[in-house]
Order: sequence, then C-alpha cells, then structure tokens
Amino acid sequence: MKQLSLIALGAVAMLAACSQKPNNQFTVSGDLPDADGQKIYMTAEVADTMFVDSVSVENGKFLYTGTMPDSVPAVHFYCRLGSPANMNDSTIFEVFAQPGLAITVSGLTAGNFTDAVISGAPVNDEMNAYQESVKPLNDQLYAIIDSIRSSADPEAAIAKYGAPADSLQNLIETMENDYIKQNPAKLYAGVLLSRSYYTMKYDDLKAAYSALSPDAQKMAQGVEKYLTALDNVQPGKPAPELSGLTPDGKEAKLSDCKGKVVLLDFWATWCGPCRASLPHVQEIYNKYHDKGLDVFMVSCDQDEEAWKKFIADGTDGMQNYTQILTYKEVDGKTIDQSKEYGVMFIPNKFLIDAEGNIIGQFNDEKELDAKLAELFPETK
Repeated sequence: MKQLSLIALGAVAMLAACSQKPNNQFTVSGDLPDADGQKIYMTAEVADTMFVDSVSVENGKFLYTGTMPDSVPAVHFYCRLGSPANMNDSTIFEVFAQPGLAITVSGLTAGNFTDAVISGAPVNDEMNAYQESVKPLNDQLYAIIDSIRSSADPEAAIAKYGAPADSLQNLIETMENDYIKQNPAKLYAGVLLSRSYYTMKYDDLKAAYSALSPDAQKMAQGVEKYLTALDNVQPGKPAPELSGLTPDGKEAKLSDCKGKVVLLDFWATWCGPCRASLPHVQEIYNKYHDKGLDVFMVSCDQDEEAWKKFIADGTDGMQNYTQILTYKEVDGKTIDQSKEYGVMFIPNKFLIDAEGNIIGQFNDEKELDAKLAELFPETK
C-alpha cells in the first residue's frame, strides 16, 4: 500500500500528514489473484495536473489509500496493470474515488480487467448504469470495427459497414447528450460532457454546461476553458493575438495584418485534410489578395524542420503567406496558441476583418467562398 495526498494535484505540493482530513480519505481495494508482486498504476488528471502513483499486489489483493483534493467532488482514475503507459484495454479499469468512501473492485484476473465491477461510491453506480444502457450499441459498433480491421479488403469493408457504424455512433452520441440533459445533478453527467464537448455546437455546449450542478461542472474538466475560448472567438469579438517566428526567424503577429481581411488557417504538414485544402487556399489568395486579403497560417507541427522544409519547397503557394508555429515558449513554458481559438481539430479556418475582429469560423469551402464573395464583391 502506498499513501497518497491527492491535494498535491491542485497545489503541486504535498501537505503534511497532520493537515490531512480523515473524512477526505478514500480507499480502492480488490482481489487480483495470480498477480503478486505486480503493480497497479493509478493515473489521474486534476486541475490540468497529471498524477501517477502505484500500489503492489500482495497475497492476491491490493489496497490503495489516498486523500481527496478539495477542488473536486471525485477523482477519476485509470488503473493500469504493470505500467502507467499500458494501453491494453484488457488490463485497464477506471474508477472514481469520492471522499470518505471505500471503493471495491471485483471480477479482476491477472490477464483480464474487462469484467471489473466497481462499487462503493455513487458516481461509480452512475457510471455502471450508463455503461450498461449503452452497451448493446457499443457491442454492435465494436463488432463492426473488428470486421473492418480483420477484412482482407478494408476499403470494401468500410464501404459496406461505414454507414451502419456512423448510425450507431450517432445513436451513442444522442444517448450521451440525453443523459447529460436529463441528469444535470449527477457527477457522471459532467464526466460525459468532458469527453464529448469538442463535438458539440457552441450554443448546445454552453446550455448543457450551464445546466449542470456546481459539482457536476467540476467533473467536466476542460469544458470551462474551452467555452471561454469559444466565447472569445464569436463573430464581432477582437481576434486573440497570435505571434511567433516565421521560417526565416522573423517575428510575426496576427495584429500586424490589421487593415486587411485575414484568412487564419490552423494546419500541420502531417495532416492529410490540411494539405488537401491548400490548393483551395491558394485559389482564394490568388483571387482576393490584390483586393485586400492576407493568409496567416498557424502550424501545429512539433517538428520545426519538417515545417520549414515543407514551406521552403513552395508547395501550393505556401511561401506567399505569413507562417508561424502554434507552440511557443512563454516564461519557460510551452504554450499552444491554438487553444485560444478553441481549436480541437485541423484544418480549422477563421476569417478576420480589417479591424481585427472575428467574422466567423469557416471550415466548409462553399461557405468560405460565399463569405469572401460577399466581402469582396465583383466590380462592374
């Protein structure tokens, strides 16, 4: 057994044992036959801080004791056998710890955690009930995925099973959204929202998050920051500043483009859809640059040399645009500037007016073309 103070997650500092509150303690225990000497690694994220600890299996059992942080009503752990980097679903289970409660895990074997049964805290009961309700749909979806993976002709399998898989995925998303709406006081509703928020429309997400109870909101990690970013890039809002070094080492800022309409494009060299969209960006640039359009590209590449080489090759007019990386060092820390725009996928495009205000987000080429035609009408 290894003693843990999870309060360190928020404060990034261990508190002395005398300051710990017994009613904030929790335990996670269970039987795990044939695994003596092996370790179960407990990983969690609270307040943007990752935590990893472990407990050894002794005499076919494990017992983990910890102290809850005050910042959240429950902590979500992924428990992995053998390594904190273990990605084998069959030897991973997830569990929620709540203050003052003893969590028990049954149904484990040394090589299989898929039958784990978690009990001892209300949020685990909520998780179990929801997962049981969605299990028939998940089973169908996983069967389709397995069929595609095992097919000798994956393209034919995708053509055959793609539509049914999409239909099942849509049904699962509907069940998830319905659960969140119908159970705003349940902690697991916040957990589900934290897993799906980036797929939701702004207005729907804002309404769903606002309806959650304060404790459920605390379980919806990442949602508040994401909503704040989306709030800041709504039409009419000043475009958040972006800055960095160009491939030739010069400082460039988005605000330097004031006076012109700007197509802001978040992309990466390794992103197939991004590269596929570049000819259209070039077409737009050629058509509207002389009328007052600039292109400002922010790459999500971490390989700076690959980024520089791609631009130097001159593909699709890339040398005509302002180019920076999204990652930059600020006060000794690496920040991702794309998060200021709520970017969760690429390519992701925005239009910014000549005053530096957001016009809107345009990831559909036809919608982008229509808006540009409106901004730059043909002169007779």
